[in-house]
Amino acid sequence: MADKATGSTSASVFLDEIKASMGGSLSYEPADTTQKWVFAEQSVNSNANLLTASNDTIDDGTAIAVGDTYKWICIKNMSSTSTDGIGLSMDGGDPSSISLADGIYLGAGEMVILKPINLTVELLHAASVTMDGTYGYPSATNSSAVTVQVAAIIDTDVG
Repeated sequence: MADKATGSTSASVFLDEIKASMGGSLSYEPADTTQKWVFAEQSVNSNANLLTASNDTIDDGTAIAVGDTYKWICIKNMSSTSTDGIGLSMDGGDPSSISLADGIYLGAGEMVILKPINLTVELLHAASVTMDGTYGYPSATNSSAVTVQVAAIIDTDVG
């Protein structure tokens, strides 16, 4: 099957005196026709599913369901305000609490690419958070909405 998802990233790591770099890619090719593309621009505010049944697949306009599974997902925080962040939780928890063990937090302009394989639509939650604005970590909950772009391959064969 065609329509493979491919993402790449690089990082500059360590102290200035001993800089090193890492780079890699994260690819996924749909296994069959039940694995479909979704693209959405979402407004993230209080704790809720990142995608919902109001989102359709690009392939055929099928509404996604809470039991559908993510196979590959790219999420980008579209804000340019340094204190606008989003939190993600992969177990249905509330990422606005900023104390989750599985919390993933993105500051303004940041992006993450994941290949969770068995994560259901129901369990991927998002919420807006306040980032410290300097060092890139979440510092508090946020009552303002933050816009994100989501591109994903979702398996719509819920069984």
